[in-house]
Amino acid sequence: MNYNAADIVGRLEELRHEKLSEYDQNNIEIWHKGRELAVTVATPGWQVALDLLQTYVVKSVEELIKTDPKYTDTVLSGHVISFVAGRLLTIFKQDVNSWVESSRQAPGIIKETIDSQKDLNL
Repeated sequence: MNYNAADIVGRLEELRHEKLSEYDQNNIEIWHKGRELAVTVATPGWQVALDLLQTYVVKSVEELIKTDPKYTDTVLSGHVISFVAGRLLTIFKQDVNSWVESSRQAPGIIKETIDSQKDLNL
């Protein structure tokens, strides 16, 4: 059965008999998304997607290089485009890696709830 973050939050709230904090809900959402990303980055298509994103950065730099320096406004605009494209790619890869890494351990609220349920079954 496939669960989404809202399902997990709902079940935890049911077990705990209380609403989870926004902090815990956000942690579960990021953890769940990280688990889904972990599956995605393990596929051959992931590298294809990263390569495609990288080509946008390269193309923007190539266009900048072709621009005659006497057109300073166009050069500046091209630099901005290249800078932003490169920065977005870097941030995107860092965020994906961070989310995947953080998904390796369940949020504390999940662990706490599981532990509290074990105590009830003794």
